[in-house]
Amino acid sequence: MRRSTASLLILALALAAASARADEPNLDFDRGIDTRSVLQHLRDKRDDPAPALKASTLSRRTDRDCVTFSFDSQDPLASERVHLISHEYREVCHHGPNGQTNCHEELAWTYRASVRVQIADRGPMLPWERDVFWVCLDGNWLQGDVLDASHKYDLKFQGGSDKILLAKALQKTAALPDPNGITASAPRPDAANLALDLQDRWGEYYAGESTVLTVELKRSRDMWFDALVLQKEIALPAAKAYTVRFADYAAEFSEKLQPGSKYYVNWRFKRVGLISKDKWMKYRETDKAVFGQAWATDLAGPWGPSTSEKSVVSTALKVCWLKTIDKNDCVYKCSDKTEHRQPAASQDPAHPGQPVLACPQLVFPF
Repeated sequence: MRRSTASLLILALALAAASARADEPNLDFDRGIDTRSVLQHLRDKRDDPAPALKASTLSRRTDRDCVTFSFDSQDPLASERVHLISHEYREVCHHGPNGQTNCHEELAWTYRASVRVQIADRGPMLPWERDVFWVCLDGNWLQGDVLDASHKYDLKFQGGSDKILLAKALQKTAALPDPNGITASAPRPDAANLALDLQDRWGEYYAGESTVLTVELKRSRDMWFDALVLQKEIALPAAKAYTVRFADYAAEFSEKLQPGSKYYVNWRFKRVGLISKDKWMKYRETDKAVFGQAWATDLAGPWGPSTSEKSVVSTALKVCWLKTIDKNDCVYKCSDKTEHRQPAASQDPAHPGQPVLACPQLVFPF
């Protein structure tokens, strides 16, 4: 029992010495130690309440809630009402007695707004034009602006809790062109080369102005990057239809056209003039076409080319697709609308284990 008490006393003295502060008993081992005072001090410290954590707010942030309002020439001039909600968060940090800091984010406030858009004094619009506005609630701040419009607008919020964004038209202005206003088909045969045909839905509205095309003629390659044969920017008078003859730019080809290869065109356009904004529309890709082979869309059978890979006419090449097997003959229907027969392949006696394809699905008889 005495040994245990002595050990406890030694441990208490060590702890007291290690954590000694100004408000703790001064330990002088040369002059002797009042052990009763030390033990009483440790009992008193044990009963002290834990130091309180101090809290502070470091930063605040808000999230935005946005909505887009879009009007075409046939829509009512007033939109439906939309409700927006934005939250404000604050970062709260708690500081402990030993310098540690623990931070977290908590919701401080929620803001709400009800808004609609009202258009006033707007003149006529072109068929493809749209007036597009956006409104955002960011904390307690409501803001609005124009994304694209047929007119120049003066914007002003009106009302109390139910806001109205009044868009008053001041004058007609150029809007973005219709991104789907021009369409293109797959490359078609053009003598010994290719051509690209495009249709312009709104060409008559742009009379006297220009349509600028960027065309990229590419050769498709399996399991590798496609080859860029030609990249060209071409300005044409606005019209209902356009034709790009690649033969006119053959001297600029990076390689000769290869019979049997698939070709397609990446293309884009922009309008140049006063009707629409001078902005490039996104690139689009035509269907693929096989250069140097015959059209075969009128041929029956699952082995004919798909509509997205139509072949390019070449009168010098005859293509035949397997139609049926008649006894020992393979019967084919050909691109010149004739019938072709050939004997079915038989086993080679010199190689009895080698597989044999009796009737190929596609042949090119000469």
